[in-house]
Amino acid sequence: AKANAPVLTLEELRLCVVRERMINNQSEELETSKLEIDAKNKDVEILGNEIEELEPQVDTSSEESVNEFNALIERHAAMVEDFNSRLPPFNAQVEQLNSKVDRFNTTCGERLYYEDDMTIVRRQIAGS
Repeated sequence: AKANAPVLTLEELRLCVVRERMINNQSEELETSKLEIDAKNKDVEILGNEIEELEPQVDTSSEESVNEFNALIERHAAMVEDFNSRLPPFNAQVEQLNSKVDRFNTTCGERLYYEDDMTIVRRQIAGS
């Protein structure tokens, strides 16, 4: 069958398939990173709530009680710092992935191809 619009060549189709696989792999990696970041955030929230609950119970006349509470606050601050340090690299990776998706959509997204060409490309990629 003849297409009414420009059709991807075999090489263009191969590049599109490779790009799509790379995007999918990077997307899976980002999802794993997001789960880790979400878990860190949950830990920060849990400790923050624990601190709020314990604060009225701190015996300010007891150095030990104050020190234990301050240690929790320091631990929470370190957790917040760790969480915040993970955000810029993660956000940069998301932006990078979004750029790749935009480029893919522009060069491959709505382009036509022949199914026989896709079969050839998949065989080539599987064999390499």
